[in-house]
Amino acid sequence: MTKLPLYLALTLLPCLHAAAGGITLRTEMEADAAMKWAAGGGSGICPEVLRAISRKDPGIEFAWGADPVPQKRVVAEAEAGRIDVVCGLGRTPEREQQLVIPAVVLYDDTLVAAVRAGDSLRVSELAELKKLPPSDTILLTHGARLVGRLAELGVRQVDEGAKSPADNLEKLVRGRGRVFLFHEPGLTWEIRQAHLEDKVEVLPAVLSVDQHYLMLSRRVPAEQVKRITAALIELKNDGTLHEIAARWSPGLRRRHGASQEREASATMAESR
Repeated sequence: MTKLPLYLALTLLPCLHAAAGGITLRTEMEADAAMKWAAGGGSGICPEVLRAISRKDPGIEFAWGADPVPQKRVVAEAEAGRIDVVCGLGRTPEREQQLVIPAVVLYDDTLVAAVRAGDSLRVSELAELKKLPPSDTILLTHGARLVGRLAELGVRQVDEGAKSPADNLEKLVRGRGRVFLFHEPGLTWEIRQAHLEDKVEVLPAVLSVDQHYLMLSRRVPAEQVKRITAALIELKNDGTLHEIAARWSPGLRRRHGASQEREASATMAESR
């Protein structure tokens, strides 16, 4: 039996499955996204969502590599058609042009603030951070898009040097920052992973909400997009998507009513 080069085998894999009556869509694990891709891809929000789609439509399977790659590279690979699926990203004008985005929200990505346990600080909206003295540093992970948004609000005392949420939690506990801004699902999980439940408090206010979606390469055939969208609608309607997100975020907040109405309208339009 002739052995194919690895890159050629990966290229032909979806075709081989299609010939056998099914399809296999490729994705990549996202680096520095432990909540989405945990245990080497064995668990996390994304593997659970993809497996749930396969249970709804057994003719669709998903495969991913063993090594996580940066988010920008995952998106670029999908835009180029070298992979088929990107899991758990927010919509942007650029992504809407380059990728197909089924109008079914996987989960709400809510921005929240963490402070040291016992700190009396309370924040109800991002603009209030401008009132903090310059010595009260606001911690963000490296590359966070929120840096620009805070700058627009006039918030300048930002430290985005940490490469991971765990690094920022350590900075917070050691007094090297007053506030750590991060998202749910994610923050409560990171705090538990670091065993800092008694040292860090997540403030109750939701500072902003961003919906995260499954995104598909434009090279994925329209019929397959329809099947995936139909499976996602079923998973949304039967509560599976919410259950998956809640498992990975004990601090999960329900979205606002207005957001629910927008999502319901988008989902109905997608299903027509």
